[in-house]
Amino acid sequence: MKKPDFMRSVSASLVLLTTLGFAQGQGTLDMGIQYNQPVQSFEQGGFKDGIGMYFGGWSGDLIKGKGPALQLGARADFSWNGNRHQNLTLYPNIPARLNVDNYTFGGHGAVRLIAPAPARLRPYIDGYLGGRLIGTSESLNLTQSNSDDNNLYSKWPYKAGGVSYGAGVGAQYWFNSCVALDLRGIYLDGPSAQYSQLSTVAFDNSVASYATSNSRASMVYFQVGITVNLSGNCMSSGSDCDCHCGGSSTGSSSGSSYNNRSGSRSSGRIYVPQGSGGSFRPSTGGPSRSVSPGPRISPSVTPRGKS
Repeated sequence: MKKPDFMRSVSASLVLLTTLGFAQGQGTLDMGIQYNQPVQSFEQGGFKDGIGMYFGGWSGDLIKGKGPALQLGARADFSWNGNRHQNLTLYPNIPARLNVDNYTFGGHGAVRLIAPAPARLRPYIDGYLGGRLIGTSESLNLTQSNSDDNNLYSKWPYKAGGVSYGAGVGAQYWFNSCVALDLRGIYLDGPSAQYSQLSTVAFDNSVASYATSNSRASMVYFQVGITVNLSGNCMSSGSDCDCHCGGSSTGSSSGSSYNNRSGSRSSGRIYVPQGSGGSFRPSTGGPSRSVSPGPRISPSVTPRGKS
């Protein structure tokens, strides 16, 4: 098996395992915005910084104990990495606009070691394996036209994809058991790609021209987003989302359930029935127990006319 085929198989396996984790009612979804910066020869070749979005999913804690928990995940991202627009005049005296843009697209399987739950702050480290596509888009559009379609042509003159891999570090801060703020930094090494040098874009004799570079697509990503817990009562209506920050919500909550027949509480504060009227007052201590009201005492009645 070729090396790229092997890596694709590994990535597909990670995605499958993540899906199985969701099927068991566990896992998280995350999404947010990202800023990426080319490094090394990618930056020297003229590729620009980019902004974009990402989204992904993670299984629940597959291996957990006193140490870090293991999670499997999958993520995808998109970034716009600069553009160059040039206004020009086509024959005979027709205004138009040339647009040249660079983009990056990525999809990766991932393995994560994360601090154990429950905890408000859960730092983690990630490993990524997948693919990345680098592309240059070119289009020419009329700027003054009564037609609904002002586009004269659109094409992708340069695009290249290949294996991408890297690592990242980050942390989740859980506001409650359902929603967390997620911050991370990632380094990804990508395939060699040819792309436009946006600073050299020109249009001469009805032909767009620009210089190109060819380098390895190595980039650093800074991401900020939210993570949503799909486990347990976080997805049920009326959940207060106050328990087990960042972990599975299958355990008992901090509240307590009332048993109407026995008048007892299974956890938390104990409510003791008072008399037969059904009013309750809180009891501050002691183990959880059922308390039955004492026997009713009927008052004595003296018949009239008798002492």
